[in-house]
Amino acid sequence: MICGKNATRFSLNNAMRRAAGFNGSALPTGPGEKVICLKNDNALGLLNGMFVRLDDIEQVDDEHFRAVVTSEEGELIGGKNAKGKANKLPMYAGHFLDHETLDLERDERDWRIKKRLVEATFGWAITCHKAQGSQWENVIVIDDGWGHSREQRAQWLYTAITRRK
Repeated sequence: MICGKNATRFSLNNAMRRAAGFNGSALPTGPGEKVICLKNDNALGLLNGMFVRLDDIEQVDDEHFRAVVTSEEGELIGGKNAKGKANKLPMYAGHFLDHETLDLERDERDWRIKKRLVEATFGWAITCHKAQGSQWENVIVIDDGWGHSREQRAQWLYTAITRRK
C-alpha cells in the first residue's frame, strides 16, 4: 500500500498488523511481519527501501533490539558466527515505536544511537516518497490528499500509480 502522509502510513501499518494477528507489541514479533529498511548499510548489503524479514527477536533496551535478518528471497544478512549460528543484527526500535506513540523529538534525541544500528520500520504501507524507484506486481494507492498544489498532487499520483509493474 502506498500513501502520501506518515500519519496515514502509521494507521495503515497498525491496522494491517492487527488483521495479520501481530497485535500486542509495538515492535516486530517475528516471521511474517512486513519490514522495510530505512538506511543503506553497504557492509551488510542493506539498501534503503529493501524489504526484510526479522526472526529470533530479542529486546535489548528501550532504544534497540536484536534480530536475525534475511532478505525477501531468504538470504541471511549479517552472516554467521563461529558456531555457525546466524548473527543477530542490532536494530533501532524508535521507528517501530512511533507507530504506537509518535515522538517528534525522537530523531533529534537518538541520532547518536541510530548511527550504530540498522534502521527499519513496518512496511505494510509505505509513503510514495519511500516507494520511488521500486515496482511491485500489486499496488494499492491510498489517496490521502497529499500535495500542496494541483501540480504537486498530480506528480504524486503519477509516481504512486506507476509503482505497479
